[in-house]
Amino acid sequence: MKNSPYQDVLLSGGLGGLLKDYLDAEGLPATACRTRIASWEADGHIPITEWVSALALISRDYPKPALGLGIGRYAQARHFGMLGYLCLSSDNLGEVFERLSRFYALAWGGIVVPITRTADTLTIRWLVPEGMPTQSRMVQLSHETGLVCLVTLARLLCEAPVNPTAVEMGGPTPDQPSLYEQFFHCPVTFGAPAASLSFSSLSLALPIRTSNHSLRDYTERRAEARLGELTRRDAMLTALHTLLVRALHEGQPTIAHVAKGMGMSRASLQRRLQERGLGFRDFLDQTRLELARMYLADPRLALTEIAWMLAFSEQSAFSRSFKRWTGCSPFAYRRTMIGKS
Repeated sequence: MKNSPYQDVLLSGGLGGLLKDYLDAEGLPATACRTRIASWEADGHIPITEWVSALALISRDYPKPALGLGIGRYAQARHFGMLGYLCLSSDNLGEVFERLSRFYALAWGGIVVPITRTADTLTIRWLVPEGMPTQSRMVQLSHETGLVCLVTLARLLCEAPVNPTAVEMGGPTPDQPSLYEQFFHCPVTFGAPAASLSFSSLSLALPIRTSNHSLRDYTERRAEARLGELTRRDAMLTALHTLLVRALHEGQPTIAHVAKGMGMSRASLQRRLQERGLGFRDFLDQTRLELARMYLADPRLALTEIAWMLAFSEQSAFSRSFKRWTGCSPFAYRRTMIGKS
């Protein structure tokens, strides 16, 4: 398993600093989480599964209501690498959102962040890749943390107070929904198909206190170059991963089926994988492993359901494969990550 099929979904390693700042401020030892994030490089990237696993460790050891609110309050521009510098050098809040939409892949690759506008409102949404378990408790926590980070960052950047006009989140309504409205100062809707934030047109004109035209042009050129590198590197594997996840859900994760979906022969797909030092079986196994880790973080999914979602003939086959990949059973992994017995 040389490469992760989620390598197109990469987060800024600087998010390790966000988690550390939260743990330090709250006085939480969190040894398991601190050990995990110690290897994250601030100017590098990490797979999304590393981020989800770190959140799961904090949630397991220190379960608190609205945990994402607690973590996101400590957000700083430096936690988001180059994307953070793009925000710091923008002229106004509207430009911050435009740059977030355009360059979001630099901090969270593989996530599409479109903007829609009306005469009075701008709405920014987070559209996750096909196959990502959006109803997973940990994925919901990740989205919650991200929304809070963005609003926290906007409030730090602007001279005047900034509040969204509406917030939407996936997943069920939490036990204490009032905590979210108290933070965002606006209505919060749960159970939405995609996470989103809406802001009034008046907010978009708010100036950024750190605006710098020289830095603005420089960071944008650097960001364009970096985004081009990421796109060229991941294009084929991104397409393959998307098709392979779909094939798993359809119960047809074969090289012949996937190659046909990519419009190439089986031999051509094998050759292109070999050029990247990969084999189809390894890529399939890693895809299953990364999805399994996400599914296992959701206690609502039974092991039989997960086995079916990963196109295994039966639960025992899934359990044997998972133990071969990780050295532990799915049940033991789930118990470690979310404290289930």
